[in-house]
Amino acid sequence: MTNFINNIHGGVIKATMKSRGYNKEEIPNAICIIEELEKRNVKNYDKFRNYLFGKICEKAAFKDTLTEGKVALIFAYNGFNVTYLGHKKGPDLLVEGFGHRFYVEVKRYRKDMTTERKLSQYSDKGELIGYGRGADGAQKDYNILCRDILEKTKQLPKDQIGIVFIWSEDDKIGKGDFRTCINMISDESLKYKYERQYKHVTIHHIGSRERLTIEEKQQSKNLSGILFYSKEKVGPDFWFFLNLKAQNLISRDLAERLKKLQKPKEFF
Repeated sequence: MTNFINNIHGGVIKATMKSRGYNKEEIPNAICIIEELEKRNVKNYDKFRNYLFGKICEKAAFKDTLTEGKVALIFAYNGFNVTYLGHKKGPDLLVEGFGHRFYVEVKRYRKDMTTERKLSQYSDKGELIGYGRGADGAQKDYNILCRDILEKTKQLPKDQIGIVFIWSEDDKIGKGDFRTCINMISDESLKYKYERQYKHVTIHHIGSRERLTIEEKQQSKNLSGILFYSKEKVGPDFWFFLNLKAQNLISRDLAERLKKLQKPKEFF
């Protein structure tokens, strides 16, 4: 085992994680990510490690923090130098390399069990159901996504390039929602069509999206771009949105690098 495991009593960590309901894949995966961050010289790795395992008894918070580590690892894997800044007000990561410097704020979406139960009720019937979150489907995922991105944008420095990285572990927040969300931020087409299979169910919706408020439009100018990851096995590993209305624009070279980001398959 590595010095990391020996130094912080890996057996105790594993036992604690197991007692808190972490599964057999989650335990070694978390440890491997920590070790890989150290190997790839992520700055403040030790602070990240200590903060992460300080959250071990709060499963949701632990997974949120681990996601920040996963995103740091992705940038490091793709040749960038990464500094962990998280667990305080401000962005989670500082990323540098190839003549570029930018900040990253991470948002993780967990599974929504209320909507999951609603969909399960229809799965055996093969019925069409309305698109939306919650028991009544009133909350639209693209709308939630857009508002959460703008809220995360508040953590980014106003005079620097800033990116929000969306990590969706909810298979109902997908790339269709992301497309509608970026249209909302870009103030493009007000019409949208959403159709997707869930088991034997077709989730569908055709309608008109909302416009951003004046305050939200102003807030969006502090957003240079968005990276989006979901479990959907469609298209590239990560989808990238370049905000052409941003105050701090991403260069063409950096935009191309972000579009071509790859994930280390052995960890994700």
